[in-house]
Amino acid sequence: MSGIAGFVGRETPATLRIRVVEDMVQTDAMQRRGPDSQGTVVADERVVLGNTRLRVTDMRNSEADMPMQSADGMLTLTFNGEIYNHLDLRRLCPDYHFRTKSDAESLLAIYQRHGLDMLSMLEGMFAFCLHDRSARRTLLAVDPTGQKPLYYTLGAGDELYFASDIETILRIPHLNFSWDREGLAQAAGIMFVFGPHTHIREIKKLEAGCCLVVEQGERPRHRRYHKIVIGDELQQDVTAITERIRDAVAAGCTRCFDLEIPYAYLLSGGIDSSSVVARARRQGLELHTYAIGFPESGLRAAAIMHNEFSYSRLVAEAFGTEHREIEVTSQIYCEAMDRWWSLCCEPNGAPEAVCLFLLLEQIAADGHRVAFCGSGPDEVFDGYSHGHRLKTIPSRLVAGAYFDYFNAVGDIDLGQLMLEVDARAAFISAVQPYLDLYAHDTQDSQQLTCLLDYHGECVVSEYRQIDMASMAHSIEVRIPLADQQVIQSAFSFLPRLKHYEDSEKWIFKQAMSPWLPSTISSRKKIGFPVPQMVYASPEFEARMESSLEPDSGLDKLGLFDMAYLRRAWRERRSRGYDIFYRLHGMDVIARRHSSYLSPKDPPA
Repeated sequence: MSGIAGFVGRETPATLRIRVVEDMVQTDAMQRRGPDSQGTVVADERVVLGNTRLRVTDMRNSEADMPMQSADGMLTLTFNGEIYNHLDLRRLCPDYHFRTKSDAESLLAIYQRHGLDMLSMLEGMFAFCLHDRSARRTLLAVDPTGQKPLYYTLGAGDELYFASDIETILRIPHLNFSWDREGLAQAAGIMFVFGPHTHIREIKKLEAGCCLVVEQGERPRHRRYHKIVIGDELQQDVTAITERIRDAVAAGCTRCFDLEIPYAYLLSGGIDSSSVVARARRQGLELHTYAIGFPESGLRAAAIMHNEFSYSRLVAEAFGTEHREIEVTSQIYCEAMDRWWSLCCEPNGAPEAVCLFLLLEQIAADGHRVAFCGSGPDEVFDGYSHGHRLKTIPSRLVAGAYFDYFNAVGDIDLGQLMLEVDARAAFISAVQPYLDLYAHDTQDSQQLTCLLDYHGECVVSEYRQIDMASMAHSIEVRIPLADQQVIQSAFSFLPRLKHYEDSEKWIFKQAMSPWLPSTISSRKKIGFPVPQMVYASPEFEARMESSLEPDSGLDKLGLFDMAYLRRAWRERRSRGYDIFYRLHGMDVIARRHSSYLSPKDPPA
């Protein structure tokens, strides 16, 4: 696990860019990502790579630090993530002389043998840049699930800068940046920025399952090397389907469980996290589980969400875990929210991220360097019933209906909030390339909605918050149920089985039921326990009032009708607080990032 950064550019002396990359590696965000080692390597006269490493695999071997070079010096790699099948890849490279046991070196070996074709051979989570001096080629790639971020920008003359964190790029002294109003509108309207865009016009994110190839003297070429394959949508054999899902979950967990350092488990008591714990018990692993929630005494009877401690305790008792609970009050939440937003490099409007941030902070404090979580199945198996709700919508209307149904803006009129930018149109425009990607594979609206959930809410929102929250505490989070086989199994049967007999995620529950207590496998989905009353607390109200002041970050964006927003805040009702949470976060980020958007002098 690491932070990566670098420069790929014209054939000018690399010494002119070494200092820039060295400074990128020194940023606070990069240091948190990799507190154990840091380095910068000149790969050739046009490529400089930097890395900060959190030692997890082959952790006691300094030769596994990065950037890493092949023995002949022809290949240079900066890599973030974990390749779970790296031992299998080594067996495919019998002629390579390995100096470490690290998965990073397995990447070098398999590339040396298979070139760009190696991307389809990797299983795990990753973002990396690999420079091949002999071929005069640089490859940047992100895994098919997009768990690890890679942001990039093109400077003058097609110079490419990249990093694991947006703010690391924003700090480059000679590059100019501006707000992406359509991206900001998406973040305000539906919580995240879909596709390759960010809230900064000049900075893009490399999408899941995509790569950039930079050949000598050419512009970077963007290529998608992976997409979900839609299987037989008429398959209704429940026994065969559930066996395939169960086998995929078991294999995904086994791949992730190969560790040499202390680890823990996030346990909400839902079916996903409980399935991971159940599999770990079957494999005889140590079980340190953690749950977080709000005390029952602090919740109103009408609260939409509540803590799930009774369920997580049941699972902990069933599998004999060493279990710890963390209680959160409104004051604790808002204080943690301040720290969370101060670290976020892009708008991410999921309010449960603050609880995740607190949970991982405690796990790290207890000495764990790796944590396992159960994210992933909700989106692909329709755990939120989004696909079920839109199953009768014509496929050509899915994008707009998705925005209308799931934007969580309460009574706010987005047209009045943002007079000059249409958030709905911006979202539809960003989503359309993904619908086009699967246009010849399925026209089932429930299936398409699950695909949008996956590429958007899961990859862009949930996995990004997991990455930012974990890296804030220098801890690695592994997501066994994000395994490609698990994801693929969710799109290989009749879509209606995802929501069946009035049960969301029905087929996944059937698959996991042999592993779990019946109370867990049959329970209804309730989401993460962040009660709406937290946003009605005096602590949150004080913070939101600051965001509504003249000359606040929101005001200076020039995107919002602040008079309308102030009125909407005063007249708010019991629902729709989510948009105020994400607007407050946008305000904090805008205040911090605005200083980087002033015009800068060109490099000397």
